[in-house]
Amino acid sequence: MTGLNFDIRPMVSNDLGRIAKIETELFPDPWPMQSFRDSLKNPTGGGFVATSGNRSGESIIGYCLYLHAPGETTLTNIAVRKKYQKMKVGVSLLKTLEDEALQNGSDMVLLEARESNETAILFYESKGYYKIYKRKNYYNSPRESAVVMAHIINSGISSESAPEPLKV
Repeated sequence: MTGLNFDIRPMVSNDLGRIAKIETELFPDPWPMQSFRDSLKNPTGGGFVATSGNRSGESIIGYCLYLHAPGETTLTNIAVRKKYQKMKVGVSLLKTLEDEALQNGSDMVLLEARESNETAILFYESKGYYKIYKRKNYYNSPRESAVVMAHIINSGISSESAPEPLKV
């Protein structure tokens, strides 16, 4: 597919069933439905969906969820359906999240990726994220460590305030 037309909009509760289905298709240890509900209800969080088609025939092709904390935003979940990957959907979701984070006073965005998910880690590094530490045995099915990454989105932040890169 080339020239994919899609929109990004805020996630609403009616999206959760379709999002949970995508989550199950893509991840060996998918979030339970209640985690999506809790994230969307959290007053410091929210989400975005990427859609193709029109309102009457809209298809969700990707999504992301986040939580704001003072000075930082954490990307808690992001996914794009397999057939839409490498078509700028993930890039657009990430950029929308970063813009939202900046508007809410965040200096940086944090995220975790499976240590074995080299594709995701390389993608995030290409977007300015860098490894700051590992969370041992963070993921289940299979048990695996997470690489925590950060991206400074506020150009006014001092280097003293930025997390140190992970020493490998």
